[in-house]
Amino acid sequence: LEDDGDISRPYFGIIYSSEVNICEIDFGVCVHDVTGGAAEEAGIQAGDVIIGFMNTSMTDFKEVNNFNELKELILNSSVDEVVVMKYIHDGVEYISNEATLGEHPDDNK
Repeated sequence: LEDDGDISRPYFGIIYSSEVNICEIDFGVCVHDVTGGAAEEAGIQAGDVIIGFMNTSMTDFKEVNNFNELKELILNSSVDEVVVMKYIHDGVEYISNEATLGEHPDDNK
């Protein structure tokens, strides 16, 4: 912001449900919808539960128990940084495709 007057926040691209039990799990982030961006690139779908996050500066997954933790991990990453999610789909744990964080659509309008 000080250098060029622009704000550039990383964007993953999900709408989440604050009621985790809708996804029948008591932890993680229950994905209600995918709005494109890195989430779509990663292969995340509605109904998935994100339970882990890793970017290129990390050596292992950080556990995700709620949306605030995921939001903090994303905001501490950079636009154009590659991320990977650990998630549960239909009761099975997966690791997502690599995805590149884009710029938040509300920035620099």
